Amino acid sequence: MEYDLKNDWRLLKAKNAFPEEIVSFMEDVFQIMEIRERVGTVRGIKFEVRSREQNHNRPHVHAEYDKYAISIEIETGEILAGNLPKSQQGKAVKWVKDNKDYLLGKWSDLAITATSIMTKSRLG
Repeated sequence: MEYDLKNDWRLLKAKNAFPEEIVSFMEDVFQIMEIRERVGTVRGIKFEVRSREQNHNRPHVHAEYDKYAISIEIETGEILAGNLPKSQQGKAVKWVKDNKDYLLGKWSDLAITATSIMTKSRLG
């Protein structure tokens, strides 16, 4: 069974299921999950790194083309989830492998930014 975390959170919040302090803290942390950065575009394929995700925390990049999307591990070029048409999938994997150092740097920068924001929200 899959859960829609955003919708579940909205429902719990609407029911006043948690004290305001918990809601405030969770929304600060939730924003961290939403930090994203576009890192490239090649022949209509858009590449993006995201700071945190539930199912695969290995450094990876998201590639989107039309209505299709995949996640590609930066180190190995392994497809973690999703699908693209075969010709775009090959181009996407090649681009990730060709830009490995750049993408690992962007992944690290984003993780540091997310950690800084989370720490600030916990201390602030």
